[in-house]
Amino acid sequence: NRLMNEIILELYKQNYAISNLAPFSESFYRRYGYENAIYEKMYELNPAYLRFFKPIKEGKIVRGKWKDSN
Repeated sequence: NRLMNEIILELYKQNYAISNLAPFSESFYRRYGYENAIYEKMYELNPAYLRFFKPIKEGKIVRGKWKDSN
């Protein structure tokens, strides 16, 4: 609680109007005046629309151990 109050006060002092969180709990942050304002939008399209795009087939995969990376 003290940490959140300190953060909010510091944001206010620096004239930040918005702060963005990736909350573990919306109800927790709501106690401090936060509200969810960013939403995800999903588009669905017919895969046939992508038939004109050719997949890129370049590059390589190298497997080994981290200690052998040099």
